[in-house]
This record gives sequence, structure tokens and C-alpha cells, in this order.
Amino acid sequence: MARPSVSVTVQRKIEQLIRDGSLKPGESIPTEAELCLQMGAGRSSIREALKVLERKGLIDVQPGRGRLVSELSNGWIESPITNFRSVTELLASSGYVTVCKVLSSDIGKANKNEREVLGLEEGATVVRLERTHFLKNIPIVCMLESVPTELLGGENITEDWSKSLVGILSKRGHKPVASRATVKAVTLPKEMRAKISVQKNTDEDAWIEIMEANLDPSGRICLLSKVFLKGDMFSFSFIRTDDN
Repeated sequence: MARPSVSVTVQRKIEQLIRDGSLKPGESIPTEAELCLQMGAGRSSIREALKVLERKGLIDVQPGRGRLVSELSNGWIESPITNFRSVTELLASSGYVTVCKVLSSDIGKANKNEREVLGLEEGATVVRLERTHFLKNIPIVCMLESVPTELLGGENITEDWSKSLVGILSKRGHKPVASRATVKAVTLPKEMRAKISVQKNTDEDAWIEIMEANLDPSGRICLLSKVFLKGDMFSFSFIRTDDN
């Protein structure tokens, strides 16, 4: 296995100092000269590492103050994996106020997978949404969602899709209360990377994918969603038992 480059090694060391609290939000990052001595690396490698950390939102550059540890660096969100919460609730519980941008929305005939999962007849239509939550201009949650139009009052729908989809469904009596889900580590789909300016095969492109079939109180699957969580900001805890 190839060894990481010097700049990547430096980046990871600085990131670890931020994560473990040795460098706290609002504190100044050591100067390039100091980092060269501490890390045993050249100035070019130090600069490259700092640029990556700036792109990840862990470092802010402020005129007259230099490089500071960003408030975003506190953004490690942990939750039991069996807790059912909407993305809005998950973010709010950690005190984060994000901006949700709708990248695309359309109404069309359900494809085979949507029909099978959502229990729809041939010719039924769904609303498809592609949305991203940004925290200080950093994309941290991306969502691909499909909802049967019949649950939203038909095809003449006028909703603000930047709002909580769970909230929209709740108003119509179909609040998701549980889900069947699979979780895996992924990179973002090519089209989504392009829309939110994430570079392929970088630390920015490490995500947790949660594929969910969400059920309303009657047990009907009301929402099919694929949620991508920024890999360095989310973790989930769970309990393992011996069934023998």
C-alpha cells in the first residue's frame, strides 16, 4: 500500500490536534515556520495541508489575524444508529443552523425501484428532490428523495422544498416515524459532486450513505431517501451482542 504524501500526513496530524481539542475553535494555528519545525516538513507541504483544511472548513483565514481554528471544527455529530430522527432534527440537536439548498426537483413516473419500494402501481408519479445542507458554505448533508405525489395532494404541489420534508409529510398525516435502513461508506455520485464542488478521491469526498425506506404511522412506506453525511462530521454508536 502506498504511503500518504507528506502534505497528507501533515494535514491529518493538524486535524487530529483540532479533533482532540489541542487546538480549539477560535485559536490561532501555529505559523508555517512553527509547523515546519513541529511536523518535520517543508513549507510547501505545510501550505498544501493548510489549504485542504481550509477547504474542509476546519480553518478560517481572517485578515489581520491569520489562520484560526473554525467553529465548524466542533462539528462532530454523534447519534445512536438506532435512533430515528430527520436530518433537520439531527442537525438541530447539535445546535447547528444550516442552509438547505434545493439542487433539483421534479415530478415524474416512478421507476421500477421506486414502485417496488413505495408500493406504487405502474404509471404512478413521485416527487424527486435533490437537496444539500450547507454549514458555513460547507456541504455536510446531501439528500436524494422520492415521495409519492398522492401523499402530497396530487401533482399540483406548491411547497417550499428547502423546508423539512418530514414536516411537510406530517402536515398531510404521513409523518415518517420509523425506517428500514442500510448504511455504508461511499463517495458522492458524480453529478452531485459537480453541483456542490466536491473533489473526487479527496478527504472532502468521504461520506456515510444511509438508504432508507421511511414508514408512516400506518406502516406505509411514504418516503424513499438516500442521505449522504459528511464522513468527518458524523458518527453513530451501536450495541453489539452475542446471540450464541
